[in-house]
Order: sequence, then C-alpha cells, then structure tokens
Amino acid sequence: MNRKIKEVVITEVGTRDGFQSEKKTVDTNDKILLINDLINAGFKRIEFSSFVSPKAIPQLADADEVIKGIKRNSDVTLTALVPNLRGAIRAVEAEIDEIVVFLSASESHNNKNLNRSIKDSLLGFEEVIKLANDSNIPVHGDISTAFGCPFEGEISSKKIVEISKEYKNLGFKGVTLGDTTGMATPPIVTKAIRDIKENIPDFEITLHFHNTRGVGLANVLVGLNEGITHYESCFGGIGGCPFAPDATGNICTEDLVYLMHEMDIDTGIDLNKLINVAKKAESILGYVLPGQVMHAGPRLKKYSIENVPTATGGWFLMSNNGALHGIKVIDLTRVISGPFCTLLLADMGAEVIKVEPKKGDNVRNQGNFIDGFSAYFSQFNRNKKSIILDLYEDGDKEILKCLLKDADVLVENYRPGVLAKMGFDNKTLRNINPKLINASVNGFGSNGEFSQRPAFDFIAQAMSGFMHMNGTDQTGPIRSALPISDLVAGLYCAFGVVCALQARNHTNSGQSVETSLTSGLISLMAYLSSEYFVTNENPKKTGNDHPILSPYGLFKTKDGNIAVAPANDKLCAVFLKEVELENLLKEEIFLNNALRVKNRNKLNGIINSKMSLNTTDFWVEKLNKAGCPAGKVFSLGEALNSQISKDNEMVIHSDGPGKRKIKMTGFPVKLSDTPAKLYRNAPELGEHTEHILSKLNKKN
Repeated sequence: MNRKIKEVVITEVGTRDGFQSEKKTVDTNDKILLINDLINAGFKRIEFSSFVSPKAIPQLADADEVIKGIKRNSDVTLTALVPNLRGAIRAVEAEIDEIVVFLSASESHNNKNLNRSIKDSLLGFEEVIKLANDSNIPVHGDISTAFGCPFEGEISSKKIVEISKEYKNLGFKGVTLGDTTGMATPPIVTKAIRDIKENIPDFEITLHFHNTRGVGLANVLVGLNEGITHYESCFGGIGGCPFAPDATGNICTEDLVYLMHEMDIDTGIDLNKLINVAKKAESILGYVLPGQVMHAGPRLKKYSIENVPTATGGWFLMSNNGALHGIKVIDLTRVISGPFCTLLLADMGAEVIKVEPKKGDNVRNQGNFIDGFSAYFSQFNRNKKSIILDLYEDGDKEILKCLLKDADVLVENYRPGVLAKMGFDNKTLRNINPKLINASVNGFGSNGEFSQRPAFDFIAQAMSGFMHMNGTDQTGPIRSALPISDLVAGLYCAFGVVCALQARNHTNSGQSVETSLTSGLISLMAYLSSEYFVTNENPKKTGNDHPILSPYGLFKTKDGNIAVAPANDKLCAVFLKEVELENLLKEEIFLNNALRVKNRNKLNGIINSKMSLNTTDFWVEKLNKAGCPAGKVFSLGEALNSQISKDNEMVIHSDGPGKRKIKMTGFPVKLSDTPAKLYRNAPELGEHTEHILSKLNKKN
C-alpha cells in the first residue's frame, strides 16, 4: 500500500448519479437539503447535477433550480456534467465552479448515451472548452465504460490513454475513469492507471467505481496503491446509468470514508454527519439503501442495551428493505378489514399513509389500553404514518389529490359509492394518476341489491354460509371467535394489490381491485361447496369432527382433550394401533372410511374410553412418534408462549408512544432476503400530518 498518501479528495455524486435512475423524481427542495447537509459534513467537491436534456433524464431537469438553493461556499467546488455546448451554456449561466464533460470509451455506449460518435463528442468539446476558458471555469473530462462495456465487452487501456491524451490536449485539468457497469477488477484498474501515468505524466486521475459485482472498495485499494488521491462516490451506494444494463450501485460514500479513516487517511468529512445525510436520502427515497456503514455505524459504535433485540422477539427497526419498499399506499380504511390489508403491505415495506378524521379510527378507542394507547389499534396499524384530513372539506380533498399524484395504491373500505360521492370516482382517480391502483373492501360487492347494505363480520359470517357450517345440530349455527370475514377480505385485498402492481409492470397502468367480506368467506367454502354442487344437499354440521373422515377430531384424555388428524387409511391404522384398538378395523361396521363416518359416534365413544386412561402429553408424544398428527388444544396464552411461537418469532413488541412496550403477533410470511420488519410504531393520531403537508407544500 502507498504509505505516502495522507489525504484524499472525495467528490459526492449522489444528487446526480444517485438520483438519475430513480423511478420517482426526487423533489428539488430535498436535493438542496441534502447538498447543504453534505457541505456541512465537510465535502469540498460535490457533483450536484447534470445539464442534460430534460427529455433524456427528467430526474435532473431541475439543475438550474437546485444550484440556486445551495448555500455557496468558496471552499466547496460545485461541479455538474455537461454533454455538449447547450449544456455548457446553462452551466456557465448557473455560475458553477467546474464543468465536467463526458463521453464513453465504447462507441456503442456513446451512441446510446449521447447519440453521437466518440469523434463527434471530442469535436463538440472544443466549443465547450472555449466557452469555459472565456468564463474562467475549469473543465474536467469523464470517460464512461472505462473498464468494460455491456455492449462491446473489454475496453483496452490503449483506448483510455488515447481519449485521455485528447482531454489533455484540449486543456482539461484531469480525467475520471468511470466504471459504469461495475466491470472493473484490480488488475484492469492497475494497468489503466499505469498506462495513463506512463503516457501522460502529471495528469490528474480520478476514479469512479460502481459496486455492481462487490469489488468497488477493492478497486479503491488498488487506486491508493498506485497513488491516486481523487475518488467519486455516492451516499447510500445508489445510482447508475439509465442507458446501460446492470449499471447499478456506486461505491458507497460512507463506506469509502470509513475505509479511509480506518487507514489514517484524512478526507475532511465528518462520518457521523455523512451517515445522517444517507439516512435522510433513504427516508426521501422510501427504501433501504445498500450502504453498509450507514446501517451498522462505525466499528466502535456503542449501543444502549435497551435497543438490542430481546429474546422474546421484540425490536424496533428504522431501516426498511422489505419486498414492497418504494411502494406508496394511501390508506383511507378503518376498523379491521382495510387496516389488515394495509398492515400486510406495510409489514412488507410499503410506505402506508393512514388518513384519519379528526376523531381518528374508531379502533383507537377500543380494546385494552397501555398508558392510554389501544393495543388493538397498535396491532393493526404498526409500520404506518398518520395524517388528519376531513374528506368532506374541499381543501382537504385537494390535499388527498396531491397525495394520490405520486402514490401507487389507494385502499378504502367505504360502502360502494361513498368515495365517488366525495369526488373520487374511478374516472377522477385515473385522471389524477393513471398508474394508481385503487383497492376496495366492502360487505357484499359493488353490484346487486345487497351492495348498499351495512355489513359487519357477524353478518358476513351469517350470510356466507360459514356460520351455518359451524357447531352441531345441538348447538345450532356458531360464529367464528375471530372476525374471520374481515381478515380474509383484507388478506385477499392485499393479494389483489400485489397482483395489480405486478400487472402494472407490464401495462404501465393502474386498475381497480375489489373484494368483499361475503365473497372471501364463500371462496373459503370451496372444500364443502364442492360436495354441495354434486349432491345439492347442505353438508351436515359435524362440530369438531371431520365431515368426510373418521376417526378424526377431538378426543378425551385423562386430563383434557387431544386433537388427532389421521387423514387417510394408513394413518387411521397407525392411530388405532397406537391406542391398541387396531382390531376395530376388522369389525364390519368399521371396515372402511365410509362405514366409520356412518358409525362415527360409536367409534368415537370407544376411542374416548381408551384414551381417557392416559394424559394428553402421553398420547401427543406417542402418536407423533408413530407418525400420526396429534396435538394438545392450546389456550391462546399457551399458543403465544409456546416454543412454536418462539421458534417462529410470532410474538414481538414495539416501543409504543412514550417507549411503551406493546406486544403483538409477528410476521407469518418469512422472506429470506427482504423480510417483513417492525420499523415503525403504530402512530399517534395525526403524528405525521405536519411532515407530510410540509413535503407537499414544497412540491406544490
């Protein structure tokens, strides 16, 4: 390693290279905020934007406005990319400190990126350098795809040297070697640097690496070994070229600065302030950035013991790398069905903004409370933001329209037609945002005579046939203890939203999604309805027994009950053998399953008498060891505290308002790379109103 290097210069390119490929255009004021924070963190060089055609890269169309908002500092050099004379004129008028022109070492990429040959690009730079010299502005030259091209493959160092010589002859102050698609490796980097130094002594070299293949910082170490002291990087490790495949992820500035400081190389940058900038960028973009140090912190970062995950699975995570990060959901729902849908989306990383009236969601005032905060509400509204809007007021309707302009999903659970009466019918929603997916949960669907009836879970259980199937002839119909129609409808709605998001990737258009409490439960009756369609007879109520299998169900033990599920003839034989009743299978009335179902009561009585001689634990162990599914009937408390829940992290807790520990059930869907997380407490009523409205005011 070159021990003579004591300091390096790092150029931050986040608001240019980092934002140019983002699907959603970052607000101008957010860019200015980040740049000013970067200056405060100690950066001396910032490539703030690019003066390119707004049609080519609309994300950077506001370059002229951005520089006006930056707090200029004579110690800080503000640079911008310029592709041609038109861009240079804009740059000069904006009074930037340094112009950076660029071309590609690959003819294919240069044509794709700049719509011209390398030769024509160099000819155009002659006009740029003349204008810059007349304006007393230095010019620096970038070479994209310097270490490899996705269209042409290897790029010879000879080609790099030739272009660098042209830059030197034009009067440029130096050259940046850009690793556009992360194809650089230490041997390739070493040769390129040495060849330039041999042929063009005293020509400043800057290195710009991408970490697409994970060797970005390894290439930096090679650069240091060759005496290079100028590097470009991007906060959070985002960015890439919109005109090249696989051009993802610059080396991360926080990781680079951390590496330099650990090697006693000065950058002049405050790492903690830089990490805060990266976290602001992460919040603005709405998804977890790939930088390592911004999440882990410096090597000797100290943690409070209270913030470490607990053995019961409790945690409070601010980072969000869920499968749905970057998806923005406007949530107009209340009570259970809709909030359960948006909870599922939020747990998987979507940004969910819950719109509430001044009195809030009714559930805020229901259930048991922890220091005045509803545990019920917390369970269904974690990971969400809250904003107060009165959707019967014209001004607040306009705010909702603004929120919908850049939203991906709208979810509501009003009675059909209510949202349209508020002024948000499907046509209006399409006009506001053609890519919007508007999802609805209702009671009976939006068509037919029942559509306008009020609906709650109890009614849906009754009218779907679900309640009629529960219980026995003696008990009559029995409802589920859970609000199952609400939960099923919410689950189906979330599924529909994800399907519509995937379809939008192909159609580039939004669509409507609808599910209802009754339709959801009717769909779950498929197992029983298949029998009805054949016989035209309602299945008999069987309580805890299986409608078409026997023996199967709950059986009495010495100290309680046991659930046993011998789902076929083989398991039935295993079960009866383990309870020492295998001879029953030889009796005429139990010879096959149909006969056992017909004579179920007699068979169950014999089994109950036998199993009552031993405890539940005895039978559970014996039957499972033999391969017959069996389990104890847990109370809710036993289930939540069971080893099953612990092994699957199904009990977690949040730090509620005032740092209250609010326990709740965890995440049933486990994704290996983009898992569901608890990264935000359930919000106080209107907790995020000011912040959200402030951002809207800046945009509008």
